[in-house]
Amino acid sequence: MFMKRKRKPVAMPELKSHWRADVGEYVRAVAFEKTGRVLAVATAGTAIPLIDVASGRRVRDLSGHANGVTALSWHPDGRRLASTGHDGHVRVWDTTTGTLLWASACGVAWVERCVFRTDGKLLAVAAGRTVRLYSPDGVLQRELVGHPSTVADICWRPDRNELLVARYGGLHVWNPDKSDPVQTLNYRGSVLQIAISPTGKFVATADQNSTVHFWRTRDWNHAEMSGYTHIVTTLSWDSTGRYLATDGGINAIVWDCSEPGPEGRMPIFLKGESDILTRCVAFAPDRPVCTTGNEAGVVSVHDVEGNTLQAVSPLESGITTLLWGTAATGLICGNSTGSVECFVPSGKVTASALVKPVV
Repeated sequence: MFMKRKRKPVAMPELKSHWRADVGEYVRAVAFEKTGRVLAVATAGTAIPLIDVASGRRVRDLSGHANGVTALSWHPDGRRLASTGHDGHVRVWDTTTGTLLWASACGVAWVERCVFRTDGKLLAVAAGRTVRLYSPDGVLQRELVGHPSTVADICWRPDRNELLVARYGGLHVWNPDKSDPVQTLNYRGSVLQIAISPTGKFVATADQNSTVHFWRTRDWNHAEMSGYTHIVTTLSWDSTGRYLATDGGINAIVWDCSEPGPEGRMPIFLKGESDILTRCVAFAPDRPVCTTGNEAGVVSVHDVEGNTLQAVSPLESGITTLLWGTAATGLICGNSTGSVECFVPSGKVTASALVKPVV
């Protein structure tokens, strides 16, 4: 039986627009370098704009991809940036000068993902059914092969030297020093995205059949969460690893992953607008507050009880990406017609009285 106890309200400063930049093409992804001072933007165009976060000034463009850019990953040094694209190449740039340091053709028409390991010593690149591992200076170290379908996503575990690979039929867990996967996690459908909790306790996946899976890393047992009306396209953990937010319909959904886990718990619904799909979710970095973006260009701020604290309409077309930097850096929104807007906390505070269910 669940009882309820009151806890202190979560206070959230209202967000106000700080700057807007026009990048001219559909915004696919954005990525902060480690200090939060520079923002890289992946678009459907051939260039990667670099934006000064303090001012919104477009510092330079990294030009080299023949078609749209699919993914970005900053090296931990905050200087080098990896990118992949629909031209079948991975490229690594010196962002301080705009110089292309190296490029590699991956043998496929487009390259889906790239991600540096947390120590920066390996760059993983998803290319077709193969994952290629490069040194930071562009030397191919090895290829991870044997996946039954195109690799949809890759993600390094932060607490160990293992790479998670999403494909049809589940996940592979690779150690780059081993010849075969150290774990094969089977699932009957196609896994599209991976998100590891900050504590490393759970791996969440978004699946082609409009479900979300939670895999416990201690034993790799998993639970399936269904009931979504659309395919889930974004996953976002809060900073404590307790809550996972997802899109997948008009309302966003938050799962409480505190003990004993999300199984058997009712999800928390973040109410959306009638007949308008939520397309993006992102937790604030310093409190249990989740932002959502929908197809009409509306960004809303919610607490984890489902109360809406604020709603703004920053962009004239559908939100395609949301990303928080630090609390001071603020929230970045990208849209389908090529606008990027930065929102920062104002002096005015909104709050809601939260009620926490406890056993």
